[in-house]
Amino acid sequence: VCFLFIYVSELVHRRRRLAVRALISTVWVTAVEFFSGLLINRVFRLGVWDYSGMRFNLCGQISLIYSILWYFLCIPASSVQNNKAPCFRRIADGKAALYENF
Repeated sequence: VCFLFIYVSELVHRRRRLAVRALISTVWVTAVEFFSGLLINRVFRLGVWDYSGMRFNLCGQISLIYSILWYFLCIPASSVQNNKAPCFRRIADGKAALYENF
């Protein structure tokens, strides 16, 4: 689900700088994690994750440390979405690379 939000964010903000796109995607991912955590952990009481023992957490559902990690994960995800990753470019002999229409 989080990568779907990254994909949609990339479609909407494709003209912005990479750092800004990664930040926007991080905000989306963190919001999804927070609200799904409230639903899964608080409403349904499944206790899938709990960050309350970590510093800089919000209601035990999200943590600043993991949001920063998501930021750095959003950078390569953004590059892949915009076909800037080397493995997604056209091969020199004219054959289409993997996931050309990604």
